[in-house]
Amino acid sequence: MVKLIISSLLGLAALQGVMAAPKVYPEVIPGPGLPSLAELNVTSAQLYEMGMPEELHTRAQELDKRFTGRCGPAEAAYTNVNDIIACYNYLKNLGTQSCVANENTVMCTAGQAHVYGSALNGRTSSYWSA
Repeated sequence: MVKLIISSLLGLAALQGVMAAPKVYPEVIPGPGLPSLAELNVTSAQLYEMGMPEELHTRAQELDKRFTGRCGPAEAAYTNVNDIIACYNYLKNLGTQSCVANENTVMCTAGQAHVYGSALNGRTSSYWSA
């Protein structure tokens, strides 16, 4: 009887593992004119699963602040950091793809995050993404 109960419990545990839904990630949407995820041979799930790159920790100390960051009193001013990291991973996968930015150009959208590029001189400028 005990063996039957143990066998039943193991069977239920295995069935739950098979029935567990795969993790679903928000879609990563490239900005206008940028390559699609298919063109880069990457999926939204892969961009999320890459996690935070180590160079973000070290590079953050080397960057110069060029704007005053603002967080509003409204909840809409905040977003999930994993969405931002997925966009970072997408942009990093562009390699040396030429990009163009005007005043506020959408470079990537993931979940509730929107990553913009801005020309510092107010006019269209192109640069290389790394």
